Amino acid sequence: MKRIFSIHNVFLMLVVVLIGVLSLNIKEAKAAGTVTWSGPNSITIRETIRNIANPIVASSEHGLFASGDDTTPVSTATINYTASDTPTNYQITKSTTMDLSSLMFIKPGDYEYYFEPDGLIDSNDYSIDAYFDPEDDFNYFVVVQVRNVVDANNVPTGNFTASLILYNTVYNEQTGEEEMVKITPISGVLYANYDFETNSTYFGHIELSKTVKGIGADTTEYFPVTISIDNDPGDSESDYRSIDSSGWTYPISGLDATVTYNGNTINNPTTITDGTPTTIYLKHGQTAIIGQVTSGGNTFDAIPVKRRYSIPPLDPNPGGGGIIIIKNYKANPITPKKMININGDDLFGSYFTAVETPGSYSPSYSIDGEAAETGYSVPATEIASGTNTVDFYNTKEMSPVTGLIFTILPYLILAGIGIGGTLLIMHLKKEERKVKE
Repeated sequence: MKRIFSIHNVFLMLVVVLIGVLSLNIKEAKAAGTVTWSGPNSITIRETIRNIANPIVASSEHGLFASGDDTTPVSTATINYTASDTPTNYQITKSTTMDLSSLMFIKPGDYEYYFEPDGLIDSNDYSIDAYFDPEDDFNYFVVVQVRNVVDANNVPTGNFTASLILYNTVYNEQTGEEEMVKITPISGVLYANYDFETNSTYFGHIELSKTVKGIGADTTEYFPVTISIDNDPGDSESDYRSIDSSGWTYPISGLDATVTYNGNTINNPTTITDGTPTTIYLKHGQTAIIGQVTSGGNTFDAIPVKRRYSIPPLDPNPGGGGIIIIKNYKANPITPKKMININGDDLFGSYFTAVETPGSYSPSYSIDGEAAETGYSVPATEIASGTNTVDFYNTKEMSPVTGLIFTILPYLILAGIGIGGTLLIMHLKKEERKVKE
């Protein structure tokens, strides 16, 4: 008797049945019908950085996670900062939209989610969050209320309506507790706002002053000083890193707008660019302030400084998820690597040099109030947070004896002539009396 079912045929039939079952399961995982959104179906994530004088090149990724699941985001959105994002009134605002219309639901209920921002990652894949402080706590939560669409007999049709609700936590000073506050749409748009301002710990400025001394000094004379500001952002093998501030521009204040030098009228610069030597003209009693901004009664420093970085390079897929969670990383000491060596010093972050044009004065300078050193040139020096001072001293002496003689000589000659004439007249009168006697 001929066999109708072979072992091979039985296997093929099982495969066909398994595929059919999986297809049914996949279909069941999706919504039974259409989902109609009532109101917004997206959230606009908006970041604002205040007290910033230059654009940054970085990105910020935001993930939306289902409550109880901290590994795989249901949606992500990225904000990109570029070199062309020039600050307006020393502020940068960037935004992106997270579209939730593709979320799938298989039954009615309240679906809860939470935001997890990844933080600012610059073009070198460094976290630069330390340079920017959040103004408030940013804990945003999302609830999607899914309800059945029913027919005239109140029987579910298999379709759903979905309503998106955005909450933020706000600290109540009276109760001392965090409270959930519902965000109201603005012109139909839900905004999740993240506000930052520069962290003063990681920014500084330079103050360069001029003092002339000596009896031969001219307090109206201008002295040229060439300033250079540069930076080394470090690399992944170093435990020092900083924002790459190449091409950043910093304001200069405290100088006369125009000066006369060697018979020429010169305009003093009002800005200096990282990587470009710039010459300023100072006279006695003046202090050039470089890299400090005053706007609207607010003063802040603009030159980024180095920071110690003890977190290893970022794993693009920590825990199997698609978003980097900074808080998952533990501090891990790394052996420092020399970045740049100038005049025997290893420099990280922003650094500067200052060179005065040689002249007829004896030069010296002092850095940050330390003992004065002889010379026209300040060696490359790292910029620290806050105030970095350089005091230039120029001394010009003249012989006080030589100066006194030349000053009173005409008067001595006149006095001598007067006394000699008086003595001569007295002598002649005396001789005249003798003749008469």
